[in-house]
Amino acid sequence: MLGIAVIALAYFAHLVGLDAGAGWGTTRVLGLGVGFAFCATGGVLALPGVRARIGAERMERSARYLQRALLWGLLPLLAVELFMRVYGYTPVPWKVDTNWFGSVQVAGTSSWLGDEGFARTHYGEYGEVATPFDSGDNIIVVGDSRTEARQVSDDQKYASVAETLLRQRGLDVNVRNFGRSALALSDYTAHVPKYIELFHPRLIVVQLSEADMSESFSTERSNYFILRDDGTLELITRRDISGPLVVSPKKTANIYPIMLNYAVERVNLIFPTASADEGQSQPLSDSIRRKEIEMLLQAAGDTPVIFLLFPTVPVVEGDGIALTSDSFTCFVDIVRSAPGAQVIDSLPRFQQLTKEGHFPVGFFNSADPDRGHLNVYGNQAVGEMLADAIEEALQ
Repeated sequence: MLGIAVIALAYFAHLVGLDAGAGWGTTRVLGLGVGFAFCATGGVLALPGVRARIGAERMERSARYLQRALLWGLLPLLAVELFMRVYGYTPVPWKVDTNWFGSVQVAGTSSWLGDEGFARTHYGEYGEVATPFDSGDNIIVVGDSRTEARQVSDDQKYASVAETLLRQRGLDVNVRNFGRSALALSDYTAHVPKYIELFHPRLIVVQLSEADMSESFSTERSNYFILRDDGTLELITRRDISGPLVVSPKKTANIYPIMLNYAVERVNLIFPTASADEGQSQPLSDSIRRKEIEMLLQAAGDTPVIFLLFPTVPVVEGDGIALTSDSFTCFVDIVRSAPGAQVIDSLPRFQQLTKEGHFPVGFFNSADPDRGHLNVYGNQAVGEMLADAIEEALQ
């Protein structure tokens, strides 16, 4: 039974949050091998000749002892799992599959995060993060976990801050937050035309960092870029996005075993898959990064795009604080050089915040106070900059 359970867990790992996709990585192959080993051992021990040699009663006593030991060993793991779900992270209970955006949170669900800040995030249709208003001209915001911003409450996320400020200025806009953890530029390029088709927005806001550009070449992603021999980029999508949006009527329980997921992460760090860093081992040239930006602008068509750029500084460095980054300055110049690109460079405002005594990122319960996701100060600053840029673009 244990072998069958391990095989089933390995086979369905991607459905319970242990694997990003349905592909067979090192962890799942290892789990499958262990499961078959258990089954083979059980089959051998069930043979009459083997049972007579080792003594059936002795074997059964040993098996019962091992079963009790395993059960008692599971109790502290379950206690830690419960503790982490209450005080660390509670995922949304239900998800639903879509052909355009993959698996998204079911409307009306929420998640709780307590290991970096303390906040609950509520979700609407297609995984949209709740904002204070839900009417007016649509402004679509796409980004990764810094846009989803689970570390602060819904009204403190920068998209919500911008929406509130714009409403106070008399602009009837609906800033729709479609930030989702682990997305990159290739995902935005695939998703933007679909959001335009759904919501006909006045503007698209794309949150970017330098890492988003290199991560977009990882072939393990649902959407990724490949560089052709003639120097052109091609967007590869694993989903069929050519037809209309299809949302599965069946909700899937979001079974997310936190402790087991942490264990799998550690195993993957020790035994990384060969393709895990594919596309990221070599730094991208400026021309390739410029082509990535142009790909997204082409995907947006006639809809104006505002790029919101986040740096990795300020950070503590030695006995002082590093306020500048040459690579980020180059990154900003590359995005600005793309025809039609509007850019919000958040670095000057982040530098000002730091000089005033507030890092834009980090919380009292963060592992590093100068790293991580935007805190309340950072979200407020970004929301103010975004509101100014949207107001100017709409005039």
